[in-house]
Amino acid sequence: MNKFCIFCGREPEAKNKEHVIPLWLIRATGNPNRTARFGVDLTQTPPRLREFAFNALTFPACQKCNEIFGCLEVAAKPILERVLAKAAISAQQFSVLLDWFDKIRVGLWLGYLYLDKNPNGITPSFHIQTRVRQTDRTAIVIHIVDRQQGINFLGPESPCFQSSPTCFALLINEWCFVNISGMAINSRRLGFPYAQPVHFRDDGKIMVSIEPGTQRIMRPVQRDVLFSKATILQQPIFPRSLLSPKVQARFREDWVRCRSIDPENGVGSVFIETPDQVSIYPSHDSRDWIPKATWSLAEVYERIPPFVHARLARDLENAADLCTKQGRRELLRSLALFRQVNEAITAARRRSFPRGSM
Repeated sequence: MNKFCIFCGREPEAKNKEHVIPLWLIRATGNPNRTARFGVDLTQTPPRLREFAFNALTFPACQKCNEIFGCLEVAAKPILERVLAKAAISAQQFSVLLDWFDKIRVGLWLGYLYLDKNPNGITPSFHIQTRVRQTDRTAIVIHIVDRQQGINFLGPESPCFQSSPTCFALLINEWCFVNISGMAINSRRLGFPYAQPVHFRDDGKIMVSIEPGTQRIMRPVQRDVLFSKATILQQPIFPRSLLSPKVQARFREDWVRCRSIDPENGVGSVFIETPDQVSIYPSHDSRDWIPKATWSLAEVYERIPPFVHARLARDLENAADLCTKQGRRELLRSLALFRQVNEAITAARRRSFPRGSM
């Protein structure tokens, strides 16, 4: 696999290395040289969890790109530190944190292509630079009552993630963050105008139609995101490449502008969803984001990996509906195999983490 910069996709200039999980966070969660588990090595029989030093999770990057995205790390670091300390956070700060999740999710996707030697022969059509703050995003915040210091992630080990990196979970000390991204995953039920996928074009991009918003909020915002003991943060992101003045006008309506952090740049407000209501997250520092209940670590590993895998598979199945007849047939055939691999991964994880000891 030819080397490429995980930020811009070009051959790295003034070659540098990027820690997809930033070094400051690795150090804050334990010895940076500790042995860690990164996905599942499917070349082994039976499949086994892959292990190597945490500090070794680095991938090629241009020096200039690394410096540019270092600014996002500088902005996100104190915010994430406040979250880990259960401090008050504003909506604008959470928006920055969602940018950071975009960076980590796509960085892990590209990194795992390197780690797994790109078994599906995927030619990346996008990189971190073109995926931060481009589509709706969601963060499910879970407080774990019995977890020690450490960091882990769930989702990138799935072949579904390799084909479509739309969802992953990041565990940091006593917190689990499930991050979901996708076109109009929350815009429609938050009342915003939304992009309705029509079909894939010959160049692989999606043709969409822009539907008017209902200007009313429906709960749950996403019907399959139902976690009563978690806080769910939802943020709509407007399409950027809308050329039609008529379509652009829909995003300049008062209802949209009053529910946006940065309407000129297509950034909606952060909405907070609890079992009781959906509302705009406060613009001032607030502790409303802290879940009222906790999960055990065993509960996290019992529920979150199946949710992430199912969400990834569902997103791939939806993508198949946008393909030509032949493309749909091929993608569904691959998806059937991917689901079998997901089951093998779950079995491998349970062998390594017996129930009750996770």
